This record gives sequence, structure tokens and C-alpha cells, in this order.
Amino acid sequence: MPDVLSRLDEPLGDASILPTFLLSRFTRRHVTVALSGDGGDELFAGYDPFAALPWARLYHASMPQPLHRLLRGAVGRLPIWHGI
Repeated sequence: MPDVLSRLDEPLGDASILPTFLLSRFTRRHVTVALSGDGGDELFAGYDPFAALPWARLYHASMPQPLHRLLRGAVGRLPIWHGI
């Protein structure tokens, strides 16, 4: 932990800092630059996590449950690609 904390320039309450640090240290053995995506919300002036709620409420109010279950089953059968 002292190694991690010595690299922070301000207090941080994010518990993911330790696994991020360990992954970054491991990654550095193989590459010079790695993009994590961490901090993207600050880069793009934040985000509104509640922006989708009105659309979700509309979907919930207008979608019949049998059709929802049918769609959910169909989506669950879509192939998953684990390639890069």
C-alpha cells in the first residue's frame, strides 16, 4: 500500500486503486502505454447516470411482459465473441 499511496497526488476513496495499480505494474512489463478507460467521465465533463431512466420507464410501462420475456430470451441466445 505505501507504494500505491506514494503515487497519488490527492486523496482517493476508490477501492479499485489497488487492483488497478497491480494490473498496471504487470502490464508495464510488456508495453509502454496501456489505456484503461478510467477517468473518461472526467475527460468528457462527466456523465448523467440517470439519463436512461425515462426511457427505461417508458419501456417498462409499454412493453407487455410476455413480449419482454421473449425478447430477453432471444437476446440471451445471441453469440458472445471473446476475441480481440
